[in-house]
Amino acid sequence: MRNFGLFLSSVLVTFPLVSCGPTSESTRRQTSTTVSVDSNSGGDESIGGARGLFDMVVNDGVDATTGDNTDYKYFDIDERGSVTIRIRFQQVGVTGSVAIHNDYGDILHNQGISPEEQEVRIEDFDVLPGRYYVSLSIREGRADYAIGREFTAA
Repeated sequence: MRNFGLFLSSVLVTFPLVSCGPTSESTRRQTSTTVSVDSNSGGDESIGGARGLFDMVVNDGVDATTGDNTDYKYFDIDERGSVTIRIRFQQVGVTGSVAIHNDYGDILHNQGISPEEQEVRIEDFDVLPGRYYVSLSIREGRADYAIGREFTAA
């Protein structure tokens, strides 16, 4: 084993030099990093940061490996009727749920998402005038998605 020397303020500090040369193996210490849920959601991980879901499709993405687990969208209803929410994933492999909330955050409808689903629909959900929220929460996987809504007056 060779020593590698370094002078620091007139003091010689030596370090053993191991794993040098083409035939020696170096070992790396594996470190695990844990990503906190919603640590990187970009501000739309709660009702307070919900983005508008109007009469168009909105594109977004979720990624459990980077901490972008939850997205909230909102929509306003002016008259009694029903709404259909459609989420289409560009990739399969997401595990989680989609929910509709009222203006207080109470869950009115909750539906699971399994890894083999490429599209999730909540169809003909009865609504009264007011603001509603849709939350997409994932536990595993990553996917870009498009979300849209259709309203039918009663």
